[in-house]
Amino acid sequence: MPMILAIDPGSRNIAHAIYDSDTRTLMDFGHDTLGGANKIQRLKAARAYIHALLPEGCNVDVCAVERMFSTLSGADFCLHVVSYFVQARCEDLGVLCQEISAGTAKKAATGHGNARKAEVRVALEAMFGAALTEDESDAVSVALAAAQLHICNGA
Repeated sequence: MPMILAIDPGSRNIAHAIYDSDTRTLMDFGHDTLGGANKIQRLKAARAYIHALLPEGCNVDVCAVERMFSTLSGADFCLHVVSYFVQARCEDLGVLCQEISAGTAKKAATGHGNARKAEVRVALEAMFGAALTEDESDAVSVALAAAQLHICNGA
């Protein structure tokens, strides 16, 4: 089973979770505020965050990123660019990258795909015994969904 890095991209915040699907252990999680006075500075900060999570020789087998449902205007454009940064870095490293829908991630965490963010966070805090922000819980739920997809698909 793979070591999964999940990333919840945002235009102002970014979060990650590392999940070992062999041991069903949440290995690491965190978030960062993408500082900067403008979109270019925030995108540079997001790129640096992604490169720090995915260095050369990392032991990540699968990278999962939450799929964006939006138009390409304003902050939504930044979300797409951050998602593309993740996909490009994974391609550079030969790491499988997959997009996970928010509904699939919520279902992995709570059993139903229309759960509210607070429900997801509470369920994951109970599951892992860790205090999570909403962004972190989004990343953890994406990691769980990716693990479930790999188990179901026999990967």
